Amino acid sequence: DSKSYGSHGFLFGAVVFSSIGGDGHRGGGGKWAYSIRLNVSSGTAIYTREPATRPLDLGLKTLEARTYLTRGFSSLQLLVDRHIVGVKAEGNLSTEELLKINGLSKTSMHESEDVKQMLAEPLFYAPQAVSASPMPVNGIVVDGFYTLIELAFPLVFIVAFLYTQKKVLNELIAEKESKVRESLRMLGVRSSAIISSWF
Repeated sequence: DSKSYGSHGFLFGAVVFSSIGGDGHRGGGGKWAYSIRLNVSSGTAIYTREPATRPLDLGLKTLEARTYLTRGFSSLQLLVDRHIVGVKAEGNLSTEELLKINGLSKTSMHESEDVKQMLAEPLFYAPQAVSASPMPVNGIVVDGFYTLIELAFPLVFIVAFLYTQKKVLNELIAEKESKVRESLRMLGVRSSAIISSWF
Protein backbone atom coordinates (compact mmCIF):
# COMPACT_ATOMS: atom_id res chain seq x y z
CA ASP A 1 0.00 0.00 0.00
CA SER A 2 3.01 2.32 -0.29
CA LYS A 3 2.90 5.41 -2.51
CA SER A 4 5.80 4.15 -4.64
CA TYR A 5 3.99 0.90 -5.50
CA GLY A 6 4.15 0.46 -9.26
CA SER A 7 5.72 3.86 -9.93
CA HIS A 8 8.97 2.53 -11.40
CA GLY A 9 8.14 1.64 -15.01
CA PHE A 10 6.15 -1.31 -16.30
CA LEU A 11 4.94 -3.63 -13.57
CA PHE A 12 4.29 -7.28 -14.37
CA GLY A 13 3.00 -8.15 -10.95
CA ALA A 14 3.69 -8.01 -7.24
CA VAL A 15 3.56 -10.29 -4.24
CA VAL A 16 2.23 -8.33 -1.27
CA PHE A 17 2.83 -9.87 2.16
CA SER A 18 0.47 -8.79 4.93
CA SER A 19 2.19 -11.04 7.46
CA ILE A 20 5.41 -13.06 7.35
CA GLY A 21 5.86 -16.13 9.48
CA GLY A 22 8.89 -16.64 11.70
CA ASP A 23 11.93 -14.72 10.56
CA GLY A 24 10.96 -14.86 6.86
CA HIS A 25 13.44 -17.58 5.95
CA ARG A 26 12.51 -20.63 3.93
CA GLY A 27 10.26 -22.91 5.94
CA GLY A 28 9.81 -20.35 8.69
CA GLY A 29 6.91 -21.29 10.92
CA GLY A 30 4.10 -18.99 11.87
CA LYS A 31 1.36 -17.21 10.00
CA TRP A 32 2.01 -16.26 6.39
CA ALA A 33 -0.51 -14.13 4.48
CA TYR A 34 0.08 -12.79 1.02
CA SER A 35 -1.74 -11.73 -2.13
CA ILE A 36 -0.54 -11.81 -5.72
CA ARG A 37 -1.40 -8.77 -7.80
CA LEU A 38 -0.84 -8.98 -11.55
CA ASN A 39 -1.13 -6.24 -14.13
CA VAL A 40 -4.38 -6.74 -16.08
CA SER A 41 -3.17 -4.55 -18.97
CA SER A 42 -0.27 -6.93 -19.63
CA GLY A 43 -2.66 -9.85 -20.07
CA THR A 44 -1.47 -11.66 -16.94
CA ALA A 45 -4.76 -11.46 -15.05
CA ILE A 46 -8.43 -11.44 -15.92
CA TYR A 47 -10.53 -8.30 -15.93
CA THR A 48 -12.14 -8.50 -12.50
CA ARG A 49 -15.17 -6.35 -13.32
CA GLU A 50 -16.71 -9.25 -15.20
CA PRO A 51 -19.84 -10.56 -13.45
CA ALA A 52 -19.10 -13.38 -11.03
CA THR A 53 -21.81 -15.55 -12.50
CA ARG A 54 -23.29 -15.55 -15.97
CA PRO A 55 -26.61 -17.39 -15.84
CA LEU A 56 -27.16 -17.20 -19.59
CA ASP A 57 -23.84 -18.89 -20.44
CA LEU A 58 -24.24 -22.61 -20.81
CA GLY A 59 -21.45 -25.06 -20.14
CA LEU A 60 -18.00 -24.68 -18.68
CA LYS A 61 -15.95 -21.59 -19.53
CA THR A 62 -12.21 -22.08 -18.94
CA LEU A 63 -10.77 -18.80 -20.23
CA GLU A 64 -10.27 -17.28 -16.77
CA ALA A 65 -8.73 -20.47 -15.38
CA ARG A 66 -6.34 -20.75 -18.34
CA THR A 67 -5.27 -17.13 -17.81
CA TYR A 68 -4.32 -17.84 -14.20
CA LEU A 69 -2.54 -21.07 -15.11
CA THR A 70 -0.56 -19.88 -18.14
CA ARG A 71 0.21 -16.19 -17.60
CA GLY A 72 2.33 -16.29 -14.45
CA PHE A 73 -0.10 -16.27 -11.50
CA SER A 74 0.28 -19.98 -10.72
CA SER A 75 4.05 -19.82 -11.18
CA LEU A 76 4.37 -16.98 -8.66
CA GLN A 77 2.06 -18.75 -6.23
CA LEU A 78 4.05 -21.98 -6.55
CA LEU A 79 7.34 -20.13 -5.97
CA VAL A 80 6.05 -18.39 -2.83
CA ASP A 81 4.46 -21.60 -1.51
CA ARG A 82 7.75 -23.45 -1.96
CA HIS A 83 9.50 -20.79 0.10
CA ILE A 84 6.85 -20.89 2.83
CA VAL A 85 6.67 -24.69 3.05
CA GLY A 86 10.46 -25.05 2.81
CA VAL A 87 10.48 -28.84 2.66
CA LYS A 88 12.73 -30.58 0.16
CA ALA A 89 10.80 -32.80 -2.23
CA GLU A 90 11.40 -36.52 -2.12
CA GLY A 91 13.66 -38.07 -4.73
CA ASN A 92 17.23 -37.46 -5.80
CA LEU A 93 16.88 -35.65 -9.11
CA SER A 94 19.83 -33.80 -10.56
CA THR A 95 19.76 -30.15 -11.56
CA GLU A 96 19.59 -31.07 -15.25
CA GLU A 97 16.67 -33.47 -14.68
CA LEU A 98 14.72 -30.89 -12.68
CA LEU A 99 15.20 -28.22 -15.34
CA LYS A 100 14.10 -30.67 -18.05
CA ILE A 101 10.97 -31.77 -16.16
CA ASN A 102 9.95 -28.14 -15.61
CA GLY A 103 10.55 -27.14 -19.25
CA LEU A 104 13.61 -24.99 -18.53
CA SER A 105 16.30 -27.10 -20.19
CA LYS A 106 16.21 -25.19 -23.50
CA THR A 107 16.09 -21.84 -21.72
CA SER A 108 19.16 -22.63 -19.62
CA MET A 109 21.10 -24.51 -22.32
CA HIS A 110 23.83 -21.87 -22.71
CA GLU A 111 24.01 -20.87 -19.04
CA SER A 112 26.82 -21.66 -16.60
CA GLU A 113 26.46 -24.34 -13.95
CA ASP A 114 26.04 -21.67 -11.25
CA VAL A 115 23.09 -20.10 -13.09
CA LYS A 116 21.54 -23.52 -13.69
CA GLN A 117 21.89 -24.28 -9.97
CA MET A 118 20.20 -20.98 -9.07
CA LEU A 119 17.34 -21.70 -11.51
CA ALA A 120 16.88 -25.21 -10.14
CA GLU A 121 17.10 -24.27 -6.44
CA PRO A 122 13.36 -23.56 -5.93
CA LEU A 123 12.49 -26.71 -7.88
CA PHE A 124 13.98 -28.94 -5.17
CA TYR A 125 11.21 -27.94 -2.75
CA ALA A 126 7.60 -29.08 -2.37
CA PRO A 127 4.94 -28.56 -3.65
CA GLN A 128 6.15 -29.73 -7.04
CA ALA A 129 3.05 -28.94 -9.08
CA VAL A 130 -0.11 -26.87 -9.18
CA SER A 131 -3.35 -28.57 -10.01
CA ALA A 132 -6.59 -26.83 -10.86
CA SER A 133 -10.15 -28.00 -11.07
CA PRO A 134 -13.02 -25.96 -12.46
CA MET A 135 -15.77 -24.72 -10.23
CA PRO A 136 -19.12 -26.46 -10.75
CA VAL A 137 -21.63 -24.90 -13.09
CA ASN A 138 -25.39 -25.19 -13.20
CA GLY A 139 -26.77 -28.08 -15.16
CA ILE A 140 -28.45 -27.46 -18.47
CA VAL A 141 -32.20 -28.11 -18.61
CA VAL A 142 -33.14 -29.46 -22.03
CA ASP A 143 -36.77 -28.88 -22.92
CA GLY A 144 -38.09 -31.63 -25.18
CA PHE A 145 -40.55 -29.26 -26.87
CA TYR A 146 -37.77 -27.21 -28.45
CA THR A 147 -35.93 -30.36 -29.50
CA LEU A 148 -39.03 -31.58 -31.33
CA ILE A 149 -39.99 -28.24 -32.83
CA GLU A 150 -36.50 -27.37 -34.17
CA LEU A 151 -37.06 -29.50 -37.27
CA ALA A 152 -40.77 -28.75 -37.79
CA PHE A 153 -40.81 -24.99 -37.12
CA PRO A 154 -39.02 -23.89 -40.31
CA LEU A 155 -41.40 -25.98 -42.42
CA VAL A 156 -44.48 -24.63 -40.63
CA PHE A 157 -43.20 -21.05 -41.02
CA ILE A 158 -42.64 -21.49 -44.77
CA VAL A 159 -46.05 -23.15 -45.29
CA ALA A 160 -47.79 -20.31 -43.40
CA PHE A 161 -45.97 -17.74 -45.55
CA LEU A 162 -46.79 -19.60 -48.76
CA TYR A 163 -50.48 -19.79 -47.84
CA THR A 164 -50.76 -16.01 -47.48
CA GLN A 165 -48.86 -15.51 -50.75
CA LYS A 166 -51.25 -17.90 -52.51
CA LYS A 167 -54.30 -16.06 -51.17
CA VAL A 168 -52.96 -12.67 -52.32
CA LEU A 169 -52.15 -13.99 -55.80
CA ASN A 170 -55.58 -15.61 -56.11
CA GLU A 171 -57.30 -12.34 -55.20
CA LEU A 172 -55.15 -10.36 -57.64
CA ILE A 173 -55.94 -12.76 -60.47
CA ALA A 174 -59.67 -12.82 -59.60
CA GLU A 175 -59.68 -9.00 -59.59
CA LYS A 176 -58.02 -8.90 -63.01
CA GLU A 177 -60.50 -11.41 -64.43
CA SER A 178 -63.58 -9.63 -63.09
CA LYS A 179 -62.23 -6.15 -63.98
CA VAL A 180 -63.51 -4.77 -60.66
CA ARG A 181 -60.61 -2.33 -60.44
CA GLU A 182 -61.36 -0.71 -63.81
CA SER A 183 -65.04 -0.47 -62.91
CA LEU A 184 -64.26 1.26 -59.61
CA ARG A 185 -61.84 3.63 -61.36
CA MET A 186 -64.60 4.59 -63.83
CA LEU A 187 -66.89 5.33 -60.86
CA GLY A 188 -64.24 7.76 -59.53
CA VAL A 189 -62.68 5.71 -56.74
CA ARG A 190 -59.07 6.67 -56.20
CA SER A 191 -56.21 4.11 -56.39
CA SER A 192 -55.30 4.68 -52.75
CA ALA A 193 -58.81 3.66 -51.66
CA ILE A 194 -58.65 0.52 -53.81
CA ILE A 195 -55.23 -0.46 -52.42
CA SER A 196 -56.27 0.22 -48.81
CA SER A 197 -59.34 -2.01 -49.28
CA TRP A 198 -56.96 -4.94 -49.34
CA PHE A 199 -56.14 -4.33 -45.69
